[in-house]
Amino acid sequence: MGMIPDRVKHIVWAAALLALSASTQAAEADSLRIIQGKRVHEVERKETLYAIARAYDLDINSLLSANPSVRAEDDLRPGQILQLPEPVVLPNIPAVVAPDAADPLPHHVVVPGETLYGIARQHGVAVSELEAANPGVTADLQPGQHLRLPGEPTPQPAPHEPIRTAPIWNRAPHLVNASPDTLRALALLPFQFDADTLPGGRYPLKVERLRDVAMEMLTGMQWAAEELASAGIPVVLDVRDSEPDSLGRYSWTRATVDSAEVILGPLRRSVLDSTLAVTSPTGKPHWVLTPQHNAVLAAHEQALMYAPMERAALEALGEEVARNHPTGSVLVLELVIESQEEQAAFRAGFERIRAEQGLEAQAGWVRHEVSTRFAEGVIDRIRALQPACVVIPSGPTSRAMVANFQTELQLADDLVPPRIYLHPQAREYSFLERRFFERHRVSLPTQEWMNWEDSVSVARVLPYRDSMGVEPSTYAWIAHEALLETARWVPDWSDRVPAPLHQRFAWRATGLETGFVNRAWRVQQYCRGRWVDAAMPCAPVEEE
Repeated sequence: MGMIPDRVKHIVWAAALLALSASTQAAEADSLRIIQGKRVHEVERKETLYAIARAYDLDINSLLSANPSVRAEDDLRPGQILQLPEPVVLPNIPAVVAPDAADPLPHHVVVPGETLYGIARQHGVAVSELEAANPGVTADLQPGQHLRLPGEPTPQPAPHEPIRTAPIWNRAPHLVNASPDTLRALALLPFQFDADTLPGGRYPLKVERLRDVAMEMLTGMQWAAEELASAGIPVVLDVRDSEPDSLGRYSWTRATVDSAEVILGPLRRSVLDSTLAVTSPTGKPHWVLTPQHNAVLAAHEQALMYAPMERAALEALGEEVARNHPTGSVLVLELVIESQEEQAAFRAGFERIRAEQGLEAQAGWVRHEVSTRFAEGVIDRIRALQPACVVIPSGPTSRAMVANFQTELQLADDLVPPRIYLHPQAREYSFLERRFFERHRVSLPTQEWMNWEDSVSVARVLPYRDSMGVEPSTYAWIAHEALLETARWVPDWSDRVPAPLHQRFAWRATGLETGFVNRAWRVQQYCRGRWVDAAMPCAPVEEE
């Protein structure tokens, strides 16, 4: 046999992690033994207490209690037999939705992989009875589909029983179990073990990229779990493939969801929609880790959009401009037709701060219309007004105009360089030159909060860097910050959870029965070769 490609090794490693993710699967591990009716583990070379405990869904203290002779990693040796505590068996709870006045019969919510026969057995009814209660139902069940269960109508709760009320606008994410002893997280990631290969044995590029993303997120969750464990907060990660196998079956069920405190993923929209339909009745927080349209939040009142919403970025930019320039002219370059929503968001933030300052809503505001391609007449307007700053709140639709504006400014050497504020996506404009950023102290919103000059923050990244050999990727950061943020919702843990590093969260409900968007942005300026807080003093380069 030839050498196994590194990419395949990574997938094999992911498969091993998945096989050990839940206590029911741990029995298949090669190191598991049954001696006199008790489960034991045979230690292998280079195994650690943490890895063994994680493989069997145990916390380290439980493992140590069952093995008094083991007190530290140095006490482990290959071939050593460790006693395993008896696992906690979680009941397989049928996915039943309580009845309401309009339909007094209880409903079953279909989860991936379920069949009519299996659902009928779950609830002790015949398939024919189930079909009679659901006219037109076919064997082609869809995840999230509701099936009426035959039988007598279920009595409504007595008046003294708690009845779930509609959430209010001023609400925050929370765990259903407000005081868990362990944070159990279910991660649904696209490992796609049953994906078809191309001629030559390679996988399609899309499959390979999704697997890479899944691995990066998995390493971020493990990093967060280790930080939380060091703070005395036990974490159990149940990692499952979010994609179905070749028969259309999924590796997770409603019982898997019921045993978790929080769900993270899937990443693809097609799988995410059906998964949200399954998790919504549980009321458990469900992280949407990849950018999606806000419409997905309508399916679940505790769906959480990790990526900060862009409108909030433009409002933050408007607020920053108004604070930094209470006097003088603010020249705003506005597109005539496009980007109306972006410009309206910027105006809303600007006017909010002007009201706090006791000024007129648009005090200092000077509007100048431009096209998507050219900044016509802007240089002459700057010469006449000598504004405190120039703002371009529109995004990618104005890329060509921003490029033209940069060129015009470079040719106008006689101008006092105004400070410039741009859309957050302008940081990715490859045509913008460093001299442009420095000369005009370019400022824009960002969702990244990591302070690489803070030694404490950098020290927290070192274990990841030492373990993986690279800096955390964007996806590793996302998974890390999401798990830490979840732990902060437990009152007993909030003062022990490590501070956020790369991301902040400012949650706002999108409606009475829908999920949350993140509005956390900060505005930075480019000053002397680095990005700093937009409110910091920064002398222009020419003044040195």
